[in-house]
Amino acid sequence: MHSRHPAAHRVLLEESPRGEVSRSAHDLFGRECKQTYEVLSAANAAETVDDVGVSAQVLGAALAGAVHAAAREGQLSSPVLRGELIVLVDSFLNALRHKGIIRSPDKARRRRKE
Repeated sequence: MHSRHPAAHRVLLEESPRGEVSRSAHDLFGRECKQTYEVLSAANAAETVDDVGVSAQVLGAALAGAVHAAAREGQLSSPVLRGELIVLVDSFLNALRHKGIIRSPDKARRRRKE
């Protein structure tokens, strides 16, 4: 859909009502992507388990935004785009490895005491 008919993507998948089969396939794809991003985040995070879900959400949203923008502009087959997406993911995962973000106030207080 993205590469063959980029202009139709927004109308068909974002604005028009979907049938049950289409909705199920789209929801399954979304769940599988979320699980993959959570596994990547957990494997690379110096964070608490609670933060892995947020990290996965940020990574997924960044990639989805980049892919959808590229689809609208007809750039999905671009090797430059592919390289930039790889840099994006690699940079994000490297940042997770090097910084322990604690978003929970309780956990942050405990870490300061240590």
